[in-house]
Amino acid sequence: MVGEALAGRPDLTVVGETSGEVDLLLSAERADVVILGAGSGLPCAAERLLDEYPRLGVIAIDVEAARGRLYRLGPHVTQLDRVTPAELATAIRLATADIPI
Repeated sequence: MVGEALAGRPDLTVVGETSGEVDLLLSAERADVVILGAGSGLPCAAERLLDEYPRLGVIAIDVEAARGRLYRLGPHVTQLDRVTPAELATAIRLATADIPI
């Protein structure tokens, strides 16, 4: 799904998908943003990612509700409404923007 949503956007590259939390933590070292499926709240994996990689942006998406949240280390959380495949690229760009915290 993520690869399809970002197809045709030359400034964004999907570097991989993982099948478990350990793979996720090891693979995140080479990423700027990690996208997780999520219901409500911040998944435990996202907390670990932010602890390990403070510069990382984590986007947790509830696909059924088409909503998500962008998490970055620091006191900044941005509510993402209407997360559609077309708007996923915008959310990723927001995650990598230099937001003062």
